[in-house]
Formats: sequence, structure tokens, C-alpha cells
Amino acid sequence: DLALPEIAVTITETAFEGVPAELAAGRYVLTVTNALEAGAGPLGPASSGVNFLRLTGDLTAEAFEAFITQVAASDATPQAADVAATPTASEAGALAPPPWLYEVALPGGPYALSGETASAVIDLTAGEWVLWGEFPGAPRAPVLVTVTGDAPAGVPAMNADIQITMAEYAFVVPTPLSAGPQVIEIANAGQEPHFFTLARVPEGTSADDALAAVIARYGGPAVAGGLRAEDLAIAFVHGTQSAGVTAWYAADLAPGAYVAFCFVPDPVNGMPHVMLGMTQIVEVE
Repeated sequence: DLALPEIAVTITETAFEGVPAELAAGRYVLTVTNALEAGAGPLGPASSGVNFLRLTGDLTAEAFEAFITQVAASDATPQAADVAATPTASEAGALAPPPWLYEVALPGGPYALSGETASAVIDLTAGEWVLWGEFPGAPRAPVLVTVTGDAPAGVPAMNADIQITMAEYAFVVPTPLSAGPQVIEIANAGQEPHFFTLARVPEGTSADDALAAVIARYGGPAVAGGLRAEDLAIAFVHGTQSAGVTAWYAADLAPGAYVAFCFVPDPVNGMPHVMLGMTQIVEVE
């Protein structure tokens, strides 16, 4: 309905299909169809998605491929989902983020459950990009995409039902959120990359309870008698957005209680943002 060009990507067990080798700069509807079997996604049951990443003079396509190969060979991941219960990057090891994470352009991207399709509206500028799944250990190789020219003037304005802002280290979320199909505008007003993830939790769950369960879900010890890791059900997640980036996502939220969090590591100490206070209980009515 936006009269925008579409990039339609299908995630299979071994590849990202449908990715064009060249694109013109501008605003796109990025649509992702998840053809993985249930349970195959890195962020929970069957959840998987894509994001673009613009290469730099230092981070060439060869350097990025070498990074992917090195991480896969080490059986580690620099994503903050590898939390464990350790407070620093030096102790957690796998949490140490690559320096380029804070320098590259990351426009965001949609994540979808197995057998489903999700969409986002993103902006791409001229340059060399890779489309990847934000998961170095995944079997799907990143795809190089060349974006050329200047973005056209007068791109259609986006009308969002909800506006959410991310910064260091908190979310600004209108409460309560509305249930049902909607467009969510998510803006990164901070200086570091961020993402906004919602996981269903039982009613009455506190932010501390949810944080303990998040840590347990991603490798840390469970709290006896507390919220279980399996009590967290990922309901919405999107690709990381770099500083200053705004993107728009189609979402369909059911009523209930959720916990919002961001796992991107701090560039100084490697602490996941969720451990620095970037977690919040959100009600959907």
C-alpha cells in the first residue's frame, strides 16, 4: 500500500534466497519468509530474520567473511544472547564485540517465526552492503549487495500506530501497547546500536524476574523457584539498528504481559544492555 519497492527474502536451511545483487538507494519494504523448521532459529523457537550491514573501508567483504569464518570455527558468538552469568566481556569471552559493530550502518530488518512472513520498511544508502542473519554460526552465508545512486526525493511518509524510542540504556514505550495488527516505528536515539525484543511473560512478572529468566534462557543459571527460561516466549524481534536509524515494522501483538530487552554489548565493558537496565515490563491490551 506504500508504493515502495520490495525486497523479498526467503530464509532456508542453507541460504538467503531472493537477494538482489544490486539495488538503487532508497526506502524499501523488506519482506522475510521463514522456511526453517520449528526450533531452528537463534532467538528461540523458529525465530529468524535478516539485516543489512554496510561495509566500510576497514570492514571489507573479505574481512567480514573472515570474521564469520573465525566465529564459526571457534563455536562462539559475539552476540549478547550468549549472556551466561558473567558481568564482563573478559570473563564471558564470547561477549567481546567486534569494534566495527559500533561504526557500520545497520538499518534493521524483520524477524519471522517458522512458516510465517514478516515485513519492515528500511532505508538503504549508496555503498557496499551484506545481507546476513546477525548470527555468525548460521549455515546461511551473507550475501553481498551493491547499493547505488541517491535516494529519491519525496519518499512516502510512514504512518505508525506506535512510536518506540531506544537509547542508552532504556526504552521509551507507550504503555499500554495496543493489541492486534499494527505498524510500529522504532527509532534509535542513542549513540550505540540497539534492538527491541518482546517476550511473553506471566502476569505479575517484575523486571528483575524477567531479567533472571532472560539470563537463564541464554546460558546462565536458573533461579530456584523463579521464572523459568521456558516461560519466555519471543513475540516480536527485529534486526539491530545503528545510532540515528528509524525503521518501521509490521506486528500483531496478543494481549498480555511482555518483557522488552536489548542484548547488544556495551563497547567499553562488553556488558549486554539488558544488564545495564535496558529491560522493561510492557503491557499489551
